[in-house]
Amino acid sequence: GERPPRSADEMAELLRRVGDLAPSEISGPMELFLHRLEAQGRVVSFTFPSEDEPERWISTEELTLHEQAFPAKTTGPDSEARHTILARHVATRPLIGVVDLVARYGLDPAEATSALESLVTAGDLVRLEESPEEAARWADRRNLADMRRLTLALRRRDSVAVTPEVFADFLLRRQHLYPSTQLQGEAALPAALVSLEGFTAPLSQWEQELLPRRILGFRSNWLDDLVRDSQFRLRALGSPRDEPLIAFLSPEFVGSWPEPDPSDAAPSVHPHLNAVRDALTGRGACFVDEIATTAGIKPSQVQSALRTLLIYGVVTVDRLDPIRKQADSTADVPIPTSPSGRPRLGRTRRTASRPTQPRWWLWPTTSIPEASESNSSILAWAEVLLDRHAVLCRETAATDPAAPPWRELADPLHHAELRGELRRGYFVEGLSGIQYALPEIADELARHDPKSTAASPILISSLDPANLYGSGAPFDIPLLEGGTAKLLRNAGNFLVLIAGRPILIIEAHGKRLTGLPSASESELQAALALLPSLAGPGHRVIKVDTYNTAPALASPAAPWLAALGFVRNPPGLALYVGW
Repeated sequence: GERPPRSADEMAELLRRVGDLAPSEISGPMELFLHRLEAQGRVVSFTFPSEDEPERWISTEELTLHEQAFPAKTTGPDSEARHTILARHVATRPLIGVVDLVARYGLDPAEATSALESLVTAGDLVRLEESPEEAARWADRRNLADMRRLTLALRRRDSVAVTPEVFADFLLRRQHLYPSTQLQGEAALPAALVSLEGFTAPLSQWEQELLPRRILGFRSNWLDDLVRDSQFRLRALGSPRDEPLIAFLSPEFVGSWPEPDPSDAAPSVHPHLNAVRDALTGRGACFVDEIATTAGIKPSQVQSALRTLLIYGVVTVDRLDPIRKQADSTADVPIPTSPSGRPRLGRTRRTASRPTQPRWWLWPTTSIPEASESNSSILAWAEVLLDRHAVLCRETAATDPAAPPWRELADPLHHAELRGELRRGYFVEGLSGIQYALPEIADELARHDPKSTAASPILISSLDPANLYGSGAPFDIPLLEGGTAKLLRNAGNFLVLIAGRPILIIEAHGKRLTGLPSASESELQAALALLPSLAGPGHRVIKVDTYNTAPALASPAAPWLAALGFVRNPPGLALYVGW
């Protein structure tokens, strides 16, 4: 709004800007200033053809303009003069409608609508979208930009930043890692994969950590069925490691993927890569024998080339077996556990590998995309990242290896904020200043209180996208005496949290334990009680060698581990599952 005038001269300047003032728009010393200006001959009273406060103040120098725009009934108005007065009026109001001009200047609705539309044509006004509840409204372009900037500034200012612990607890619940929020049954698998769409991890992590901790009773053959039916397709990130990083993508996902480059693959398979790729070009899903016939090479050579093309993200397949390690070519179900969390042996089911041969096909080549396609790709990534991380910023986006860099995401996110689809603010302490969230998620996060419900200890893999702590993650793990604790992101490392606060670091599948000094003794015992849940087909023995860098046998944790069934295994303790 306008600052109230402090003198007669400022009153005259205000009247010059707004054009005319009605009695209801005058307050404080303004009336005194107007009478002084009237005595000086600088302002006059003018009668408008309106039933709504027709007597108004105008500048004396504009009397002729107003007489031309609103003459006596015997003569017609000067359209240019009237346009000048109406344009100035709407430029000094945030929003205006037909009824406003009818009431203020005595225009009929058709004339008022025509006047507003002519201002739109001239580029001075913008017509806003109508709604069932509101009639059409117009806004001056500059005023509209100012209103949007002010609205965004108020939204950003109103956001209340929560601590990292609150955000971590919020994310654990949102990603179904709390017992009370876990999903159940095979029907929940598609929803879990959608929330993790585009995230890359070794297949063993998907089958042993990411999905079992989100879905009660998870079985690997459920994943096989979804891939076989093409409800989700797997794509590797392009690493020659033994266990490539893979993602599960729905057919509707249009996000781009890092350009595959198998040029550094083993030289022994190079001669066949192009032949196999050419054999698949322009064709749908094919069996190995079909590819071998087309390419003119042996099936064994085709299989070797296909595996290389698969782990580099060039081809995909409708089976998971080709990407599993040879020793795990059957789909293992995680070892069932008793209510106490103790694994049970002798009850592991194995689902036999399907006798049908896998089918292979090429991913579409990603030549330089059109601008519209590129924008669609970035928006697709922004949607899945917002869904996964709740708050999207430079640090959270960086935890997804296949996602576009932040510099490509920032501009579409800013435009989504301008459209009112996202809110920008400082939502989480310790993250970059530019943070985005859906409005409802921002409100939900601001209300979240980890202490409002009983917080059970949660064990999470260091590689899980819901893990916010450690190397390469958004937050460090602070120590009471200063500095930070290390937690490398690899498949053998885990973290136990209570109410979003780190309690216990687990490294090398339990060999090295670090109880954080900010945790109480009861919290540490509760965290250690989750160690048996690390057991599985490939980890029948859990050995604890050190606790806080000291031999585990001589540490305060020794009696707590013994109570869980761990036995002496100098210099530490071990849990022999089922012995």
